[in-house]
Amino acid sequence: MSGKQRHDNEHNDPNAPASLRENSDDWELVRLCRNDKERYFPFLMKRHHALVVNMGYRFFSDRGLAEDMAQEVFLTVYREIDRLQPGKQPFVHWLCRITSNSCRSLYRKRSSEKKAISSGRVNYWFKDDAAVSGERLDDETKAAVNYVNDALQLIRPDERIALILSHVAECSTAQIASMLRTPEYTVRRLLRRAEEKMRKLISQRTLEQHARP
Repeated sequence: MSGKQRHDNEHNDPNAPASLRENSDDWELVRLCRNDKERYFPFLMKRHHALVVNMGYRFFSDRGLAEDMAQEVFLTVYREIDRLQPGKQPFVHWLCRITSNSCRSLYRKRSSEKKAISSGRVNYWFKDDAAVSGERLDDETKAAVNYVNDALQLIRPDERIALILSHVAECSTAQIASMLRTPEYTVRRLLRRAEEKMRKLISQRTLEQHARP
């Protein structure tokens, strides 16, 4: 969903306060939350929930785990929002940094990862918003989504989160470097390695499909 569509939906929400319908900028909504958190925070959460869940879903290949992580992320946002000062960067970049930290923290707590790779043909990487929202997917699309998610589990966590921030959150290398607190050249190296590994995994699966009788 585009930012314009998201804001239009908020404008059409009969339960939305008048101040929100008139001021739908993220930072303005943050200011409103600081004055009346109970009233406005649900709108801030609703606006960005899909992005946070999608990042977690891509990192863990587990929607239930992604939903749990999203709850933790927004709990952190709820606790920190009173101290948050509007800055030059978009609010969503701050949110992505919290999400990426939560992904890595939760990963460290897990004892193992799923290693199974589902069969299917990969046509694209990050076009499965329907999978996150719970909409029905056709078999071919579902197989492609499952394969990409499982393939992501086979690359290193630091490479994985860099790839997710780049392709899912659509952040620049400079923005990712700021979020991960690492030099930009390191981010570029992580992305190159991650993309090369993904290409090899996809090529390997494609060859297996063609080799089948």
